[in-house]
Amino acid sequence: MNNDIFEDMFDLLKCEYLSDLHFKDIQVFQKLKTSNYENYTLLNLKDFFQYVFQIEIHSYEDIKKFLNQETMEETK
Repeated sequence: MNNDIFEDMFDLLKCEYLSDLHFKDIQVFQKLKTSNYENYTLLNLKDFFQYVFQIEIHSYEDIKKFLNQETMEETK
């Protein structure tokens, strides 16, 4: 498994800089809802979620719970 969620989201959202992901958190949230995040290692996802959403995840189940919300605003 050599997939990198940072690179994939960067390409999907047509970012100019990697740091754009941090500012496009709502778009990232929506893309993740329709993607198969289990194609990525948990370590890669942990780093990604910390960077983009400033949340700590520990499992794929944590991600599923986070993404099952209607909007990202429910986490704030």
